[in-house]
Amino acid sequence: MRRRRLFPFTAALLLAAALVACAPLRAVESFFVLADLATMHDSVPLPPTHTTYDANGIPLEADIYQTTEGRGAGLVLVPGASRAGKDDPRLKALAGILARAGFTVMVPDIPNLRTLRVAPEDARTIAAAARHLAERTNGPVGVAALSYAVGPTVLAALDTAPAPSISFIVGIGGYHDLHETLAYMTTGHARSGPDAPWVKGNPNPYGKWAFVRANADRLSLPDERRLMARIADIKLHNPNAPIDALRGGLGPEGRAVMALLDNPDPDQVSMFIDSLPATIRTDIDALDISRRDLSAMTTR
Repeated sequence: MRRRRLFPFTAALLLAAALVACAPLRAVESFFVLADLATMHDSVPLPPTHTTYDANGIPLEADIYQTTEGRGAGLVLVPGASRAGKDDPRLKALAGILARAGFTVMVPDIPNLRTLRVAPEDARTIAAAARHLAERTNGPVGVAALSYAVGPTVLAALDTAPAPSISFIVGIGGYHDLHETLAYMTTGHARSGPDAPWVKGNPNPYGKWAFVRANADRLSLPDERRLMARIADIKLHNPNAPIDALRGGLGPEGRAVMALLDNPDPDQVSMFIDSLPATIRTDIDALDISRRDLSAMTTR
């Protein structure tokens, strides 16, 4: 209730700031989008239409949200790592709000993200979705990505063969340096720069166990893959559940993953990452935005 009482005052401040910063019409549009977001749980769903797009020879499903007043500007809304994927009710509500703001919104189905897995090839899938929407709208296309999907989205914008037609990116809760991200997820420590002191925080354990679940299939032995996935699923359901009996059945690769999770020292995280199985290290390196030269990007 307190948040609802505070919203009109906060929104008025945001509106005043927007009026100073940009054109009045755009400021008013921004205000109404913010108001819709604040009451998203009360919004009337906007029924999507369905389409299929070609992701490197694989047909994938997507939902299109558009009103009759839509102006044609395209926006690909990429889910984060969630089993609900494009069908998450919160994501559907957000897509409807953005469509009512004038966008043609495409929410693609990305199979890896539904299994809580983030992979370098997801960049090509996101680029394919952007190309599909650009052909459909015949206009500029941006991408709004959530959580782990921000990294592959930036990689998609760097892909120039063929050009993915991504005009702008909005990243919500994304990452930049994966070693720093894993330090926070596993030890709770973060810092504002490489030479800044570590500050202890309180990360949500979901991220840590989602990382384990995402990498379970990268282990070499089938039995170890199944056991690691089971451990992650148990912890994702209940972070306080005991897993000591299951940990005893892990081999060297699984123990290397658990050693990273058990380490309390943020300065040792890179050492534990270097000890991970090569398949996991390769994907971490490929998805690490801090290792890429972003200076040539034309995407806003």
